[in-house]
Amino acid sequence: MVKKCKLKKEVLAKLQKELLKKRARLTGNVEKLESESFMNSQKDYSGDISGYKTHMADIGSDASGMELMLGLASNQQKLLQQVNDALKRIEDGTYGYCSVCGKAIPQARLEAIPEAELCLNCADK
Repeated sequence: MVKKCKLKKEVLAKLQKELLKKRARLTGNVEKLESESFMNSQKDYSGDISGYKTHMADIGSDASGMELMLGLASNQQKLLQQVNDALKRIEDGTYGYCSVCGKAIPQARLEAIPEAELCLNCADK
């Protein structure tokens, strides 16, 4: 049996609005990080005007920087997926319940982390 959300309509609308804002911000972040990682050549990324590296440390620094950007983009994409999943739960009426134990997630937790899909007990495990 699927439980339906018991949050007040005003609270649910406020959380949905916050999730939509967060989704817009994250989408912009992901696009920016990906464009900086993939669209720029090594020369553009490093600021090197010659296009050639003369020292292995310079190449390593550039690779490390690109790896960092890709890691940040990956983290932002995961958070974006969590936000999209929360919006889907709002649409289908199951928002506000732990996806593991099925208990209601406290409103205070949802206000702090609107994309939360686990209650505190299950999140701690």
